[in-house]
Amino acid sequence: MHCGVPLLEGPGRCLPGVGQGLSHSRPRQRRRSSPRRDGDPVPYEFRAEDWLTTAQAAELLGLSAGSLRARRSEGRERLPHIRVGNTVLYQRAPVERAVERGQ
Repeated sequence: MHCGVPLLEGPGRCLPGVGQGLSHSRPRQRRRSSPRRDGDPVPYEFRAEDWLTTAQAAELLGLSAGSLRARRSEGRERLPHIRVGNTVLYQRAPVERAVERGQ
């Protein structure tokens, strides 16, 4: 494919950086997200007391933390959870319901 610049050695070769969006293309425009306006509702209120760490959830369920991790990764544990960085947090209410049901 010819980029409109004299070819270097061999057919189909262009000058480095030319025709590849590096030197003569117009600069990319960055996407800008619209700023939050005052009064916009917060989509979810995060309350720490509503969440359990893997160790806390495992203790309530009578499992080891490793067993709970294995069940989660294998898809056998269907408790709602989120990942915050490297930490997995479980919703407290579903864990407590699972304890009541004896699962």
